[in-house]
Amino acid sequence: MQLKKIKIIHFITTLGLGGAEKVLFNLLKNNNDKHLTHEIICLNRGGLLKNKFKQLKIKVICLNLDKNFIKGILNCFNHIRKIKNKEKTIIQTWLPHADLIGGLISKFCGFNKIIWNIRISNFTKGSFKFKTLLIVLFNGILSNFIPKKIISCSVAGIKTHIKLGYNKNLFYLIHNGFDKKKILKRSFKFSKKFTIGIFSRYHEVKNHTYLFRALSILKNKNYKFNLLLLGPNIHTKNKKLLEDIKINNIYEEVIFVKKQGIIDISKYFSYLDLYVLCSKTEGFPNILGEAIMNGIHVLSTDVGDAKLIVPSRKNIVHNHDVIKFSKKIENLVKLYNFKNSRNNLLKKHSLIFHSKFSQHKMVNKYQKIWKSVALKQPFKKAKNRFLTI
Repeated sequence: MQLKKIKIIHFITTLGLGGAEKVLFNLLKNNNDKHLTHEIICLNRGGLLKNKFKQLKIKVICLNLDKNFIKGILNCFNHIRKIKNKEKTIIQTWLPHADLIGGLISKFCGFNKIIWNIRISNFTKGSFKFKTLLIVLFNGILSNFIPKKIISCSVAGIKTHIKLGYNKNLFYLIHNGFDKKKILKRSFKFSKKFTIGIFSRYHEVKNHTYLFRALSILKNKNYKFNLLLLGPNIHTKNKKLLEDIKINNIYEEVIFVKKQGIIDISKYFSYLDLYVLCSKTEGFPNILGEAIMNGIHVLSTDVGDAKLIVPSRKNIVHNHDVIKFSKKIENLVKLYNFKNSRNNLLKKHSLIFHSKFSQHKMVNKYQKIWKSVALKQPFKKAKNRFLTI
């Protein structure tokens, strides 16, 4: 029997540079199945990736709910209800707001093949708005009525959402995928000292203070290093950030990198000897995978699925122990050889990581679940506690 076209309509909150948006972009960029067509409905005004999707010839509709909520909802209803052949249409929603709005509108308009996608692994105080938590709790109730499946990129995310009332029988685990990288040589453009990097916004949940305290201990032992900071609100005009750096007496060691628009983050990894993740909460931390794929050492707090990503358990620090974190960095500084910074071991780590978390595998898994839901085909049982495909 010839497979008919399957249309996938993606509901997503924004088209910025967040993790969900990047995964969606990679899925559509690497779409190798002529039977699958895609359309995007963005709840707000779009973002930096909007034009990138249009270059892929993907139809993008922006509802502008952040500007006029009622008008946007009515426009969405009018568009969705006109879609024919509902049996061959999949509604794929991304993140809590889109799960709620896209799920309810699609269900009301007669669509039953709805798949949710969750990315959050923990709702630590201060990391999310109270409104978002309320939406997640409400979605927990709706999970028994709206979605056919729920995709998560992390085991930690599945566990958290089950505790919040989500239907545990609907979860499927699909880890994020990564492109194979050509490992760049160490660049000394910013510093010839041992250089540590953290690429994220300055926020309580990202826990920069923890790293600053660890490096302060290192500096007091007379070790020479630099810290390269890159992120949306990382600049010298951020008074709270500057105060945090100065209190820990590492201002002279810090290098601020100005980030503009869409960048190739690989270039910035080439300036590093070590990438650190010190967050209080994560799901599947993509940034660790990017660092490993670029052939550099990584050190992480024990958050989300970091243990699945980091090549050595020795480079995972439990309970946010500042002294242990500082000691781990110190050991790497002592052993480091600048002439052989991208050594064979790190290259091997990169190859092993890619074999587990390739872009190709991720795309195939998403395409498989879309087809299975569209054609009402059952999945094979997996050995894992949570079903994977």
